[in-house]
Amino acid sequence: MKLFYLFTIISILVLPTTHVKAELNKLYSNKGYPYNLLISRTDSVKIFYSVKEEDIHCRVEINWDNNKVVSDEVQIENKAFDDMPLASCLTRKQAKTILASTFDFDPSKLLANSIGL
Repeated sequence: MKLFYLFTIISILVLPTTHVKAELNKLYSNKGYPYNLLISRTDSVKIFYSVKEEDIHCRVEINWDNNKVVSDEVQIENKAFDDMPLASCLTRKQAKTILASTFDFDPSKLLANSIGL
């Protein structure tokens, strides 16, 4: 029985495993509407991407207050991503829609943060 456990542990340690490489890089976006305002009005804008041969697959995650929006994954060319990473992964129309939702007025948030009213 001890031999079985020893064999199992050795097998688990010796079996080849796949390694996933994850990096955190800071990317800079070209200034321009609506992307610069979207970046300044939200808590975080994250671009998740993977390089596959000549193309890049990417999606964008945007967080503000208690809201989170994740875009659909798109396939783009390396050059487009190198030039404008955010604009390549998030269309202008999507960015404008998300930006508009950051301006949505919620009176309960106003009253919750007010003192003396």
